[in-house]
Amino acid sequence: MLERAHWNGARWRPQEARGHYESWFLRANHPSRPLAFWIRYTIFEPRGRPGDARGELWAVAFDAERGRVVGSKQDVDIGRCAFGKSALEVTIGDATLDAEALVGGCEGQGHRFAWSMRYASDEPPLLLVDPPLYGAPLPKAKALVPAPLAVFDGWLEVDGERIPIDGWVGSQNHNWGSQHTDRYAWGQVAGFDGR
Repeated sequence: MLERAHWNGARWRPQEARGHYESWFLRANHPSRPLAFWIRYTIFEPRGRPGDARGELWAVAFDAERGRVVGSKQDVDIGRCAFGKSALEVTIGDATLDAEALVGGCEGQGHRFAWSMRYASDEPPLLLVDPPLYGAPLPKAKALVPAPLAVFDGWLEVDGERIPIDGWVGSQNHNWGSQHTDRYAWGQVAGFDGR
């Protein structure tokens, strides 16, 4: 089994002028209702401006029952951030993320989020390219799923409304590169027929 901690370690090296982005994001769906969340912990260091590096917290709640999608993003001074090199140990401001839990919140775009959840996966990491390519210059953007088919429990709060997270299924993901992807066409699937 591939080592989950190895695949979650931060690739960012401070003060590199080539630019860097790196994200650890978690997403899950309610087991029977059309509800979902996406939470992202990010490092962003603009190309040629390493002194402008910052941490970012992103959150989105999807509620198809009400036809509502709510999102928020908050920038955090890089001095209030820490990223583990050999395991999933991320701190951005007061928000934390490790291999078992995420706790924190963000505020921006007129919305306020807070969360406290535990998660676990019995599945091995899912690599999207051959392992040696994760250390190679190409592709410029790397992505993998260290914790596929993860089960989440806890709560998510959106603008003061607390949503219980009880057995929601999703994943913990990690991506990084020297060039940030400006646009995404994104589809998310937690599994196929129990796999």
